[in-house]
Amino acid sequence: MLAQLGGVADAQMWADLAVKIKSAAGPEALWALRSEWMQALAPTQGLLLARQRMSDVSFMFAGLLDREEHARTGLEVLRTDAPRGLVRSAAQMRADH
Repeated sequence: MLAQLGGVADAQMWADLAVKIKSAAGPEALWALRSEWMQALAPTQGLLLARQRMSDVSFMFAGLLDREEHARTGLEVLRTDAPRGLVRSAAQMRADH
């Protein structure tokens, strides 16, 4: 997530988000930052590429999060046809993209 911030034009936004990412207590906290991270990338990289970056990062959370709590909030951002209550495995998410 930090490596992708290089393209963020707003220096204050970059700094604030970098601090949040570095100080995240674990996967749950990083998962919660994905939306803010994608919004920071979108103005310079475009929404399509920002969504691809989110997809690239999201598969890394497979098996690390509570399935029910995070399935809908994470996967519906990437795929509106994803069934609720299902966290896809890393292999499945890679195959989709």
